[in-house]
Amino acid sequence: MEGNILTFEVPRSFFSHTGSLLLQLHLTETKLAAGAKEDDHGSAVWTVRRMMDWMEHIADDKERQGHIRTAETYRATVRRMRKAAAYMTDSLFDTSWLSRFDKQLHSDGLTLNTIGFYMKRLRAACNLAREKGSPLPEDLFDAVYTGNAQTAKRALDAATVSRLAAMELTKPMQLLARDLFLFSFYTCGMSFIDMAYLQRTNIQHDILTYRRHKTGQCLSMAWLPEMEELVRRNHEDGQPYLLPIIKRCVADERRAFQTMQYRVNHALKSIGRGLGLPRPLTMYVARHSWASIAQASQ
Repeated sequence: MEGNILTFEVPRSFFSHTGSLLLQLHLTETKLAAGAKEDDHGSAVWTVRRMMDWMEHIADDKERQGHIRTAETYRATVRRMRKAAAYMTDSLFDTSWLSRFDKQLHSDGLTLNTIGFYMKRLRAACNLAREKGSPLPEDLFDAVYTGNAQTAKRALDAATVSRLAAMELTKPMQLLARDLFLFSFYTCGMSFIDMAYLQRTNIQHDILTYRRHKTGQCLSMAWLPEMEELVRRNHEDGQPYLLPIIKRCVADERRAFQTMQYRVNHALKSIGRGLGLPRPLTMYVARHSWASIAQASQ
C-alpha cells in the first residue's frame, strides 16, 4: 500500500477477457478510530460522528484489554450522543456542540452526576486523541459540568429496613428483589456482582469467604442463619450459584447479570414507593444502609 492507494490482483476468472486486472482503490477517510489513521489525528476535522467513531474504537480496545466496564461507559456515552444529536452528527465537535449537548441532557431530566459522567468520558476520549496528535482545544469542557455533585443521603435507618423485611409482597419479582436487598444488607453491603457469583464452596465451617469482583480483595464474615434462609428460599436446584441472578449455561453471563440487575432495581423502586421513601430504593441503598447503621451502632 502506497500513500492512500491499495493495489491488489483480481484473478482473470472473474472477468470475460484474458489476463488479470490491477485495481486501485482509493481508501476513504472513514477508517477505524476516528475516520482517519491514528497518525492522521492532527489533520482531519473533528465532527460529532468522528468523535463517536473514536469512542467506539476506544471501547473496543478496552474490551480487548479486559476492561469490560470501562468499555461499556464509552459505549453508553456514544448511545447518549446519538440520542441527543441524531440530527447533527456532522456538526463540528466543539464548544458550541458541547453546550447544546449539555442543555439537552438537562432537558432530558438527567442528574448533575449523570451529566458529569458523560462529559468526563468525552473529556477522557479527547485526552486520548491528543496523545495521538490531535489538536483538540484544551478548553473544550470549560463551560460544561464535569464534576461530582453531592448526592442526597441514600441510607435507610434500622427501623425502615425492618419495615422492608416485614412487608407483605405477592409479586415474585418483588419478593426476590427484597430478598436480594436483605442479603446484601446482611453480608455487610456485598455488591450485586459479588452476590451473583457466590457458590456453596464459598461457605466453610459457617464462614463466608469471597473475593471482590472489582478489587480482588478477599473478605470473610460469619454465615448467619438469616443468610442461609434467604438462600434456601431462592436457590434453584441444578444451578451453580447460590442466588438466581445468573443461570447455568446462559450465552452471555454479563448481559444476563445486567438484565437481572435492571429488573431487581425496577422492582425495588416500586417497593420503595410502597414504603413512602423520598428517594428511589435500589441495591446500592443496601450497601449505604449497612454502613450507616454499623457506624451508628459503634
